[in-house]
Amino acid sequence: MQNASIEFIERTLDRADQLPEGPIKTALLEEAVRAADALADVPWQYYTRHEVIAAAFGSGEADKMLVALSWCLSRCDRDSDHIQWSPILWQCKHALSYVTAFPNITRARIERLSEDIITRYREHGASLRGPYVFMLSNCFALGEDDRAKHYYQLWQDAPIDEYAESPDWEEYFEIDYLRSTKKKDLALARAMPTLEAPHQEDGTFHWLVDSFLIDLLKRGEVEKSAKLFRRAYRICSANSKYLHHVGTHLAYLALTGNIDRAVRLFERHLPWRMQSSVPGARFNFDLRAWCFTRRLLAADRETITFSLPKDFPLYREDGKYEVSTLHDWFESSSREFETAFNQRNGNDAVTKRVEKIVAWDDFAVDFPIEE
Repeated sequence: MQNASIEFIERTLDRADQLPEGPIKTALLEEAVRAADALADVPWQYYTRHEVIAAAFGSGEADKMLVALSWCLSRCDRDSDHIQWSPILWQCKHALSYVTAFPNITRARIERLSEDIITRYREHGASLRGPYVFMLSNCFALGEDDRAKHYYQLWQDAPIDEYAESPDWEEYFEIDYLRSTKKKDLALARAMPTLEAPHQEDGTFHWLVDSFLIDLLKRGEVEKSAKLFRRAYRICSANSKYLHHVGTHLAYLALTGNIDRAVRLFERHLPWRMQSSVPGARFNFDLRAWCFTRRLLAADRETITFSLPKDFPLYREDGKYEVSTLHDWFESSSREFETAFNQRNGNDAVTKRVEKIVAWDDFAVDFPIEE
């Protein structure tokens, strides 16, 4: 790499530090990694990759995060006496939050990763509370609800230390567990203080909105859900990590009859879907885009004009699309992902989740939402 120098690395890191979370920040940090590799400077190789791990986690680029983490762990194992382990333990835990989103990562590999992280935490005297909560979530993703209850108890029993999640995230995971174990009334009651708090628009707020937006619609609490939609969409619309969330907002707009606004949201965020390297994120968006196209057909929209990205398989230069063709594509893509995840999981848990999302159509209403 030309002009590789410590000064270049430092300047690049400073520039990245000024950027918000997103792919541009991650790409800039990768330049610093390449410069460190060109210099064969191990401390800088390690540090720049550590920064990539954090940035990629923040932008939802799980593949880049896992590659950088693998390098750092390998280096730690070779030179453990000269490596600060505290930051990398945090990154190990975050790796668990993405691993089930890749259907090509087998259950056996997920188990090995989990065991490896537990071993590393124990070696460094860290509480397993952090890893356990992500293993709990992964059990639900794998369709192992009974096993999830086992990890829930392990999580509850593990002490809180510097590696545990913050109190608001601990509360979020508690609420998510209640919701996942079909205690939705209790889960919503626990979530409402955060959802209703004024100016509570960071931390877990928009994650909780993603969890309960459609549930509130089903309950007939449309006005309340519309207020939450307006607040939450503003937050997640600027970071492609939240592809899943904007997909939920897309479906919500379509289900409430705000078709034109849903069309604009779809145009804005389909490029995120095409650029995402995480199969689980693409799957979640496609399921919700499939809902969107069903509502277009229900509204008698046979053709529609979109400005869609050129890498979308159905791209047309004239921008005119048959809604039925779009519908069939998103249904087919969703079913392909469904099959892949079911095969990896060894059960039909994903099919059951797909069926629940298809049933969202039963709760469609006409409720105009102001811009």
